[in-house]
Amino acid sequence: MKSRKDLDRWVELSFIEDTKTLHTYGLNEYYNKANRGLYEFLNPELAYEYEENNMSDGQKIWKIQKQDNDPQMVVTLKKQGLDTKYWVLDFYFPETEKGYAKTKEGLKGKHYLDSVSKIVRDEVIPYFENSDLNILFFKAYTNDGAGMMRKNLFQRMVDKFISKDKFDIKIQDLTFIINKK
Repeated sequence: MKSRKDLDRWVELSFIEDTKTLHTYGLNEYYNKANRGLYEFLNPELAYEYEENNMSDGQKIWKIQKQDNDPQMVVTLKKQGLDTKYWVLDFYFPETEKGYAKTKEGLKGKHYLDSVSKIVRDEVIPYFENSDLNILFFKAYTNDGAGMMRKNLFQRMVDKFISKDKFDIKIQDLTFIINKK
């Protein structure tokens, strides 16, 4: 039987392999080859260091420490809405066109999902909870392989790190809306 540490690493390695599949073969092949058990073992304790930057109007960006030649990964929290303002959470690799490494080797870093989970758990949720806005919005973008990866990851984070006693969580297709109670 594998140790907990081995299982934690399996999660990140699965993410890297899924990224390679998506990049190398495209979305059709991704659906057949991607690892569906990927998001079971998120472990924020294994996160990379990150830097928090304040933007205008209380908005924030967290830059996750670069690994090897991987693109920079960021988590953002921005305000949107005309009449009713709300927070929009996002995480991505802004240095790439499609959000994943362009090399055939895929990503070298093994703890990006752990890092995003730590930022959501330790930074985003407490900040949202104490803010004057009552809605946190996340959308997985598209109903393709990449969108489904983002949806599954966020679903796992919601299940594992967001208190149902403090927040109402509504999920519709690729959209998550979290309201303060």
